[in-house]
Amino acid sequence: MGALALPLQLIKRLAASRRGNVAMMFGLAAVPLAMAVGMGIDITNAMRVRMSLQDATDSAALALARQAQTLPPGQAQQLALDYVNASYGNYGSMAPVSITNAAVDGETITATVDTKAAVPVFFSRLFGVSTIPVTSHAVARGLQVEIAMVLDTSGSMAQAAGSGGAKIAALKDAADQFLDSLYGDDVASPRVSVSITPFASSVNIGPGQRDKGFMDMAGRSSLAYADFNDQSRTRWQLFDDLNNSSWAGCVISRPPRSCCSGRRTTASGCGSGR
Repeated sequence: MGALALPLQLIKRLAASRRGNVAMMFGLAAVPLAMAVGMGIDITNAMRVRMSLQDATDSAALALARQAQTLPPGQAQQLALDYVNASYGNYGSMAPVSITNAAVDGETITATVDTKAAVPVFFSRLFGVSTIPVTSHAVARGLQVEIAMVLDTSGSMAQAAGSGGAKIAALKDAADQFLDSLYGDDVASPRVSVSITPFASSVNIGPGQRDKGFMDMAGRSSLAYADFNDQSRTRWQLFDDLNNSSWAGCVISRPPRSCCSGRRTTASGCGSGR
């Protein structure tokens, strides 16, 4: 019995001993802990590529939207890929990108681009995973276009054009074609604003505008008295003295507000409100 008691006591003491538990638990947890850290590195790298891909996709959508009305059919896909690769940086060699959708709407000046890439992994290969897929989506609308057209409507436009017909007729045709290229078949567009300004010494705003506040009825501008010997009467007063005549609505340049404050001025550069 004495010979067997010693081994039994040693076994009991070993079973009851708690020394070395931390090392044993760390050894058991080291493998899954290392795998979790490795997967975190792979995921972080994939997110970094995802951010770069999204920036490149946004840039491609903006570039396509700017060309929405002039882009030839069938070229949106390749053009989008070129723009994405130009902004994708060094990630293109590691995780090549492909375009899953590239659509352009010329009427709304809108471009839509969808991309995807497969990011290779390192530590996650232990779980049978070779790549992490990432995708990006971007929609962009072209910028608001504001255009001012200054058209020559002076008397010289009545002369014959080189190709026949009057210059004013050629001007109208060219202006119509330009507006058609902007609006297409629509009469209005939320993306385009056009103003038309005549290039002439006078314009016709309509006879119903005579009593509007922007008209210099009191003769506060010095040019309201120009071209006449009588400096005591304005053009309006002289015109009203005419018999059997009515104002058809023609005016010349309206003077700036500073020229029409207080009494009439002789400052140069002020136009006439008539």
